[in-house]
Amino acid sequence: MEHNIIKHFQAVKAIIGQGKTQAVQAVNMQLIQVNWQVGAYLSTSLTTAAYGDKRELYFARR
Repeated sequence: MEHNIIKHFQAVKAIIGQGKTQAVQAVNMQLIQVNWQVGAYLSTSLTTAAYGDKRELYFARR
C-alpha cells in the first residue's frame, strides 16, 4: 500500500517537474525573440538615422 502511494507521488512530482521545465523553455524562447526584435529595430533605426540625430546616445543612456 505505502509503496503504491510513493509511486503515485513520484509520478505526480515528475509531471510537475516536466511542466516547470517546459515553462522555463517557453519563457526563454520568448525572451530570445523579443531581444532579436529589439536588436533588429535598433539596427534599422540607427542605420537610417540622419547624421547628428543622436539616437545612439539616447538608447545608450537608457
